[in-house]
Amino acid sequence: MDNETSIKHMLVKIVQDCMSPTMIEEGIITKREPLSVTLVNDKKMKLSKTDLILPARLEKEGALETGDKVNLLICNNGKIYYVLDKS
Repeated sequence: MDNETSIKHMLVKIVQDCMSPTMIEEGIITKREPLSVTLVNDKKMKLSKTDLILPARLEKEGALETGDKVNLLICNNGKIYYVLDKS
């Protein structure tokens, strides 16, 4: 049984406190170079390459084109947007 002063319990608490709930949103590629994505549910939210984490398999030429819809994992209170895959 863990007690509240154990190192494991304290580390778990720190990690839980630092993690915010994650959400999945849909975005549309509005520009390929430089990469730009607009959220479907919030047209005012435009994300640039610096806002996005793009997996290597989607960085290949032709993997994403203007108009493609993508699923975005939103973490850290909207500070990190990870492109999961095409919708």
